[in-house]
Amino acid sequence: MRAAPPLPASAVPTETRFPGRLSTNQAVRVSIDRSGKPFHVLVFDRIEISGKGDYSFVVPAPVEDVRVVAGSASEPGLRSGAVVWQGFSPGRRLLSAAVMLRTAAAASALPLRIEIQGPEVRLVNTTSASATVVDAKVSAGSLAGALDAARAALELGIPAPAQVVDAAGAVRQAQAIARVPVRVRGVIRFTKGPPRALEEVVARRPLQIEGRGDVRTLELSVSVPPPASLLRPPGAHRWVGLVRTGRLAAGRKATRFAESRLLAAALARQFQEFLANPDLNGVARTAYHYVLVERPQAATVEPSGGTFEWPVAVAVALGVIAAAVGGLVLWAHS
Repeated sequence: MRAAPPLPASAVPTETRFPGRLSTNQAVRVSIDRSGKPFHVLVFDRIEISGKGDYSFVVPAPVEDVRVVAGSASEPGLRSGAVVWQGFSPGRRLLSAAVMLRTAAAASALPLRIEIQGPEVRLVNTTSASATVVDAKVSAGSLAGALDAARAALELGIPAPAQVVDAAGAVRQAQAIARVPVRVRGVIRFTKGPPRALEEVVARRPLQIEGRGDVRTLELSVSVPPPASLLRPPGAHRWVGLVRTGRLAAGRKATRFAESRLLAAALARQFQEFLANPDLNGVARTAYHYVLVERPQAATVEPSGGTFEWPVAVAVALGVIAAAVGGLVLWAHS
């Protein structure tokens, strides 16, 4: 069970300043061996600055090496546990780097685990996380309002605000588990038979794929759903609509259901930000790519100068929604 968000990193004391907003697009390339075990994790990090002025910030991560990518307006620096960016933006600035990570730290934070044994391939969702939440009876209207507010905020690309709702009766603490369904697309080729195209959603249950012969090639892309999509009400435009029809009723079960949805949305937001965006209100998007390759004697970062394609909380002193959303969102930057 995951106890922390994707790629937790030690805090690096430094001055952080930048004009405007920062948006990041990240492509995580995971090289796996013939058992499915990652041995090389490389992140192509593309940061766009949207204002005019000086900038100085770091991207904390378990970094082994970093190289500039063609098209970057400046070169990154390397510090123990961080990538360093400094310079001046004339109004818009594009920063691009290839960041090689320590494999053990990076692999434990990936959304999918691939297990290969002969003609069998097993895809396991590894996005699950647990958190302490509140077990209390809350009105359906309050829960619906909190869910609708969180969804609206996430659709605007901003953190969902903490909501305060009233609880009736006894209030207890409980553990909640969240998991984000991930979409896997790609191709697997076995030594016998034609290539197998794959497009599946992997959630709670692992996906088992059986072929003929050993796995010869494997290339899979993994995408995380938009956080707001996990707060979409079933068969209605808004959660308050479900209250009017009686499909969302008050009670502890409804409270736990709402918390579960909010936790999943917060977790999805974190997996959209594999490397932290220094701008807490900035936009971050991440795509993951797994490729089966022969394990080299010594894995090294790709040389600089190359060309890369970019994919593109409860009155009664209890925070049902704050615990479910606010606390998790802060994980990625703690």
